[in-house]
Amino acid sequence: MVSLTAAPSTINSGAATTLSWNSSNATACTAGGAWSGTKPTSGSAATATLTVTSTFTLTCTGSGGSSTQSVMVNVTPAAAESSGPTGLNFPSNGDSPSGAFVAFQFQNPHLNGLPIWGANNGGVTYIWKYRPRQQAGYYVTLWWSNNGTFEWESGKPDSYYGAHPYPNGGGTSTTSHSWEIGGMDYGADNLNTLAGSPKPVVKDRWYTQALRIVPNGNGTYTARFYIDLPSTASGNVIQATSPSYFGNKIPPKPALTFGDSPWYANYQHERLSGVLRHIKIFNKVLSESDTLAEAASDSLVTGAGSANVWYMNINPTPSDISDKSGRGHNPAWADSANRATLWSE
Repeated sequence: MVSLTAAPSTINSGAATTLSWNSSNATACTAGGAWSGTKPTSGSAATATLTVTSTFTLTCTGSGGSSTQSVMVNVTPAAAESSGPTGLNFPSNGDSPSGAFVAFQFQNPHLNGLPIWGANNGGVTYIWKYRPRQQAGYYVTLWWSNNGTFEWESGKPDSYYGAHPYPNGGGTSTTSHSWEIGGMDYGADNLNTLAGSPKPVVKDRWYTQALRIVPNGNGTYTARFYIDLPSTASGNVIQATSPSYFGNKIPPKPALTFGDSPWYANYQHERLSGVLRHIKIFNKVLSESDTLAEAASDSLVTGAGSANVWYMNINPTPSDISDKSGRGHNPAWADSANRATLWSE
């Protein structure tokens, strides 16, 4: 007998899946259909990237004869190119497959001009547009962090920050949220705006947002999260300053991650649950006025922005998250078989 499975069995066009098989009392196995060649009597292998629905067959033979098993992999066709705005539609925490890590990442950004505090500790500026969708529990837009264990530094989380919705009071079943800066200290969640109270998250509307990491000159850094640009009113800005002991060590596996928390396997998913587009990253802190100008434009429109851009993709799609700034800092999907889907207007 032979068994053959594909996981996942449905993928987007241009993605791959993993085939796994086992046989009993077999001495040889031969692949057919969408793959070919001699295979071991048990094992697993990634397929090539697929653009059409494909059937994979495996025939194993032994002293008792032969047995054949087939599995079909359904491929969702690529969406037609849109002439209007596009974005990445990320799943929610309860969506299937429950074990999928749907995120794109820049691995080892500190080796490519984007350490946690920016090039030469000169700060960082992140700009994006986000339309959050209702879900229970935790969200993530982005993390600069360790790619794996959260509490990697002697049982503490160090050298990380992000900005996103946070469940009021915490918890995986909470359905109301406020905006926060996560990190900037061990396990910190910074929810109060400069006006002194949290800012509720309104679901199913677009936000233009920015996170500026500002060096203070004394070994500390201040993160300023602009919740709803172009407003810079105190009720739309969260600010958090790192203590001097925080962020001085490079994590074991640094990464800049969009879409989910890289430590989800040890805790729970914290999926983006919504649409993300208009992404600009600068490896130096821009002034507030330059940040406002860059957030309002699909192009690079300031001198500082043009000089310090690190990554840009205004209209990302599941098949094209490449860097459009010309700097060559291209991220990759953490799992090519599980990507965000296409949003278009």
